[in-house]
Amino acid sequence: MADIQTAPDEACPVSVQLRRLGSDDLAAIESHLLELDAVSRNSRFQCGFGDAAVAGYVRSLDDTVDVLFGAIESRNGRMVGLAEARPAEAPGTVELAVSVLPTHRRHGLGHELLRRAASAAFARGMTVAHLLVAPDNVAAARTAATLGARFRAPGRAVLLA
Repeated sequence: MADIQTAPDEACPVSVQLRRLGSDDLAAIESHLLELDAVSRNSRFQCGFGDAAVAGYVRSLDDTVDVLFGAIESRNGRMVGLAEARPAEAPGTVELAVSVLPTHRRHGLGHELLRRAASAAFARGMTVAHLLVAPDNVAAARTAATLGARFRAPGRAVLLA
């Protein structure tokens, strides 16, 4: 998949590049996740994840099995968004996750990052993608729905290949 550039606008005054991430990006992934405020981090991990837990999580990422996409600021290389598709216990199933820094939300980054991660996972032969969404996170639920996800229970979205 080709990288894309987004032009700056008034609400998001920097351009970002969306691209596939690899093992060379782990430090940037960790920095991004550590930069999330407490509410965003809790939403992303579905629990209170401290800095040490974030570091351990990032060390567990493996770009040979995990699908990782990032939104990188063009001017300074800072990661402002991240989507992951990680194999789940059930065969053919991945767990999706996304995070976007508050300063870069409402520009479609989360939607596009999730779309790319799910598409790449499906291209690898996965057939089901699960996404946990906080029931009060209307934006995340809307993003899941626009990707074609069905809600099996409050906060549990399922996307089929």
